[in-house]
Amino acid sequence: MATTITPPIPDEIDRLFRRKRLMSLGLPALVFAYLVVVVFALGIPEALDRAKWKNASILMSDAISYKTILERQNRGGAVAVSIENEKSGTYGENNWPSWIQKDGDIIDVSLQENITVSINEDIVTLDVPEYGVIRTEISRRGLKTDYPDDADLPLWVNASKTRFTAVLPGGRLTITKSKTSVFRYAAGWELFFFTMDSPYYGKSNGEIIGMMFGVGEAADGQSHFLAIVNDVWNNKIWHHNKVAWAIG
Repeated sequence: MATTITPPIPDEIDRLFRRKRLMSLGLPALVFAYLVVVVFALGIPEALDRAKWKNASILMSDAISYKTILERQNRGGAVAVSIENEKSGTYGENNWPSWIQKDGDIIDVSLQENITVSINEDIVTLDVPEYGVIRTEISRRGLKTDYPDDADLPLWVNASKTRFTAVLPGGRLTITKSKTSVFRYAAGWELFFFTMDSPYYGKSNGEIIGMMFGVGEAADGQSHFLAIVNDVWNNKIWHHNKVAWAIG
């Protein structure tokens, strides 16, 4: 006997689309409200008021942006790319962001305003348009930095035989004898819901909502709804559970 499938009536379809539209608008609003509560509950305005302007600007920048860090261990050559230097935010070696390119031992990092950093083992070059190329060589004796001919030491560089730091638009380069670090900043709150080790990382809002209220189970046997709530609540980078405890 054939089974008759009744298509959803127009009112049901309309309610479904309204629900999805409300969810897509409501999630960003809830995140923003949560962040506002956290900012005032943890006394960040008072901290900004007491801090020096330079430190305050760094604190505010960190509050509205996140950083991706490429770090090379100069003594062994190991390279890692992560968000906020967190284990749960570490990229796989074959899954680096597109602005990092590796060709053999050479790693090229693209920053804002066409600034590039090239790491070739113990030679690091920083190419800044309208200034030139800064070349730093790393050895056991320390750092040796060469600047473009007839160029003054720029205000955005702090250099010695043991440490080189360049503060750049949307990024930073730090070199010591032990490691080379390139920071790239981006607006937003990356990994706010899921860290990279969560099976829900990278999925769209629609996919997450569908899994929460659909059928099926997570890998550990619990419902997707509970697994999603657990991954968000116990986020290893944002620590929502600890923040809620601190606010309470």
